[in-house]
Amino acid sequence: ANFKSLNNELKLEIQLGTALPNELLQVLTQRGQVTHFVEKIPSVNDIFIQTVSK
Repeated sequence: ANFKSLNNELKLEIQLGTALPNELLQVLTQRGQVTHFVEKIPSVNDIFIQTVSK
């Protein structure tokens, strides 16, 4: 998950693990306004590199 504030003041990249995006959004919206959300899906190459690195 990728988050940033208006005017690029704050940008967060969060690994959800087993959590659902809606669960994270629920927590964030309790603390402020979420204006943009982009789910980052790893490419096959990213998965391969991560697997080989282990």
